[in-house]
Amino acid sequence: MLGLKIIGNSPSHTEILYTITGTIASYLYFLNQRVSLFIGEMREFKETTIRSFDRIRDDMNTLKEDVNEKFDDIKKELKLIAEKIK
Repeated sequence: MLGLKIIGNSPSHTEILYTITGTIASYLYFLNQRVSLFIGEMREFKETTIRSFDRIRDDMNTLKEDVNEKFDDIKKELKLIAEKIK
């Protein structure tokens, strides 16, 4: 628009309005794209994190069961040793 004014062609009010409206629409489109990308990344992070916490919880439960089985085996062995000593 400044270029048109310099060469003597002054923009009309309609052209100014279209330029401002186009600028605002472009800015809102760009902002919408950035927000959509951010929300998508947050959803992906949430899904990944939930699955990793589920895996950790499952691993901990498996480990707990293994430890309990080992303790049960140790208790049985100690009972057998105590019976042999009597």
